Amino acid sequence: DLVISNGGWYVLTGTLEDGKIIVDAHDSSKVWIRLNGVTVSCSDDACLRVDQADKVFLTLAEDTENSFTSGTVYSEEALADNTGGTIFSHDDLTINGSGSLSITAGFKHGIDVNDSLVITGGTITITAPQDGIHVSDSLRFMEASLTIDAGDDAVHSDDELYIESGTVLINSCYEGFEAVTIDIAGGDITM
Repeated sequence: DLVISNGGWYVLTGTLEDGKIIVDAHDSSKVWIRLNGVTVSCSDDACLRVDQADKVFLTLAEDTENSFTSGTVYSEEALADNTGGTIFSHDDLTINGSGSLSITAGFKHGIDVNDSLVITGGTITITAPQDGIHVSDSLRFMEASLTIDAGDDAVHSDDELYIESGTVLINSCYEGFEAVTIDIAGGDITM
């Protein structure tokens, strides 16, 4: 495992086989992670898990391809922490940049955030047996490209879903968007 325990800027490149990136910093820390051609597979947990921070920014570097792949059965430790995604965060998460990220979830959701999720860039492809994206707080989406194949909700928010711009393509799902409030101000959306 790769553990980030302090706030700051981190540039990652290369391959991590059957391991995970863990952010476990102070609850006031801001962590910037730049994916610069990263391939991560984890058989029994999230590929990226944010245990604690104030905010985490995941930047997809320009002209790079990045991928996260998780297994079908999570460890008892992960399940005890209610880990439910290939990307899992207890705190606010922002995804930006202009590169690409492919997320293949073997267990539950592609992206699972207990707080707010903001997506402001990048080309993101998600395949998941349950929800493509599952957030407990709000989800704000703009200037990005998102493609989802999901077994349940393509995008689920327990609060607000706001789409300002960008492209969303839902190839398959049980329900497309599910949220308390859905506000679509723009963008190109196909389900």
